[in-house]
Parts: sequence; C-alpha cells; structure tokens
Amino acid sequence: MIRWLGRFRIAGPGLVVTAAFIGPGTVTVASQAGADYGYQLLWVLALATAVTIFLQAMATRIGLATRVPLGIAIKESLNSPLARWLVGALVVFAIGFGNSAFQAGNLTGARIGLEIMTGSQRPEWIWVLAAIASGTLFMSSYRRMEIVLIAMVATMSLGFLVTVILIRPEPMGMVRGLAPTFPQNSLVTILALLGTTIVPYNLFLHAGLVQRRWSQERDVQTAINEARADSVLSIGLGGLVSAAILVSAAVAFFGTGATLTSVNDMAVQLEPLLGRQTSRFFFGVGLFAAGLTSAITAPLAAAMAITGVLGWSDDPKAIRFRCIWIGVMTIGFVVAWFWSKSPKEIIVVAQAANGVLLPLVVGLLIFVCNRHQRLKRHRPSWWENAIAIGVFLIILGLNWNLLVKFFG
Repeated sequence: MIRWLGRFRIAGPGLVVTAAFIGPGTVTVASQAGADYGYQLLWVLALATAVTIFLQAMATRIGLATRVPLGIAIKESLNSPLARWLVGALVVFAIGFGNSAFQAGNLTGARIGLEIMTGSQRPEWIWVLAAIASGTLFMSSYRRMEIVLIAMVATMSLGFLVTVILIRPEPMGMVRGLAPTFPQNSLVTILALLGTTIVPYNLFLHAGLVQRRWSQERDVQTAINEARADSVLSIGLGGLVSAAILVSAAVAFFGTGATLTSVNDMAVQLEPLLGRQTSRFFFGVGLFAAGLTSAITAPLAAAMAITGVLGWSDDPKAIRFRCIWIGVMTIGFVVAWFWSKSPKEIIVVAQAANGVLLPLVVGLLIFVCNRHQRLKRHRPSWWENAIAIGVFLIILGLNWNLLVKFFG
C-alpha cells in the first residue's frame, strides 16, 4: 500500500489530461445524462474512463519509445507516400474539426460560468474570453495561469464528490447503472459521454508531455510503467469526478419533476452542500475555470498535433504553429458567438462530434503501436491488441448506429 501511494510523486502528465477533459463538456454532458436517465449511463463513464487510461498508456508508450510527436510517429509507420498524405490529411481534418467544436463548447462554458457568477447574461463576454485565451497563447504564459485554473477546477470537482456523500444516492441503483443499457434516445448522450472523456487531442498531447517528464536517459520500460501509474491515478480520479456529477444530477433531477433546461440549472446539484446562493457562485467559478483552461489547452494541443503530422516546427512561437491555434480559436469563437442562444446544445454537440472522430484516432494508435520500428520490444501483447481492437469496434458500432438513426 505504501509503495502504491508513493507513486503519487510521479504524477504529472496524467493530471494535465484529467484537467483537460474535466471541462464544461464533462460537467454539462454528465449532468444531462444524470437528469435524463438517472444512473442508467454510469456504465458509459466507467467504460470511458477505463478506455481513456488504456489508450493514453498506448500513446505514452509511443512517445517514450520513439521520442517523436505522435503525428510524426504516424507518418513514420507508413511506407507509401500516398498513404502518408491521405492519413495526414485525415488527422489534420479530424483534430482541426474536433478541436474547433471543442473550442466552441469551452468558450461557451466559460461564458456561462461568468454569467452565473455575476447574475447577468452577457454574450459579448465570449470576445473577452477568446482574447484572454489568445493572449495567453501568444505570450506562452499558460504555465502562469495553469496552477490557479486547475486549482479552481479541482475545488469544483471536490464539491461534487462531497455532495455525492451528503445526498446519499441509492447504492443498488448505482450498481445497476454499471450494467450496459441503452435507454430510448440516449445514443447521442452516450457518444457525448465517450467524446468528453476519451478526447482525441489528449492522445497527441500526452505523447508529447511524457517525453518532457521522462528524459531519454531514463530506462524506457521504467518510464512506461511510471507513466501508466500516473494515468491510472490521475485519469481514474477524473472518472470519479465525472461519475459524481452524473449521480448528483440524477438525485437532483431524475424522477423529481424538476427539469434541467439550461446550464444555469446545474448549480442545483451543489445545493445540499453549499445552499442556493453559494452553490451558484461556486459552480460558476468552477465552470469558468474549466472552460478557460480547456479554451487554452485545446488550440495548443491542436497545433502540436497538426504540426507533428505535417512535419512543421512545434515551437510555440513559430508562425505556422500560431496560425493553426488561431484558426481553431477563430472557428470556435464564431460558432460560440452565433449559436449563443443555445449554449447547452453547443456543448453537447461538441462532445458528440469528438465521439464520432474517435474511431479514426484509435485505429491509427493501434496501427502505430504495432508497426513503428522503434517500439520493438515495447509493442503491445496479443491481449492488449485484442482489447484495443474491441474498443475500436465498440466505438465504431456506436457511430454506425447513430448514422443509421440519423439517415434512416
């Protein structure tokens, strides 16, 4: 037990990934899932958390064994120039589109957090938030804000965890919620829960972060093992927070006659802990911090991923690097501004869009892990490949069902 607890000292990149996926999307989608379906979709969060840990471990394996960005590792695993061009174009589109959708949800969530804190609706705050995020990226000063923002998100997360203890949810109901079920009209919500937890750009981000955390002088297998422990602890904690949000919403809304019609209503979940007025301000602060943190991280991760695929410099001050994150920021801002009257829908659709893109990224991850020459003895075992292929097929099947339903 002492040895396991001692692994907290190596925590690092996993915490960044956790902070990145606990954004407005997670709060909104998990709350909506609990309000609409009670405990019935807890199994989705359990699956998504386990899959995230597994896939992030594959990404870190690639990063630590190859010592190149994940985008470059993908290109190096392909022999045909045509294949490299096609896959590169697909990755650029997937990451660019997915992060732009995410960015709209991030800016919208941060704006709503400010509105809840102040009690006044001001759509023009989107301009201020986009300017703050852009200025932070231009000055490369994210590290200066990171600790404060993550602390605010962590405080909100702790509030949800404590709330779940206070409201005493039904234990057997939660246990039944871990059994896979598909309530009527729940497919988009299921994909959104997957998309808000298994975030494609986090795979690229994590593969790069571990290279900075564990130097080349470190034994590769030791570094992989430590990175895996970091992911289990950090992402596992994030999964618990997501589940706490879903459970608290289920108790507050499902079967009570109350309805969750807007993001503002979500603060009701924290009333058992903080009371009506304090819970609104506390929730607003956390949502603002979660949105702003992700609004900075998403364009940065997109630039890292796309420059890697295209073979460009990943220097944050390079012109091409800046052009990519500016493009993601601009598209996200435009969507958030013109759809400002439907904030909850923006956030949910953004997470579902990432769920739709997941099969492509997961498929490439499996391919690189098994084909890249520098992985050698660090390639996945047969059972790891079996799990990865199973995950790929499950996500692909959910997407296929959504397409059939949409066009049918």
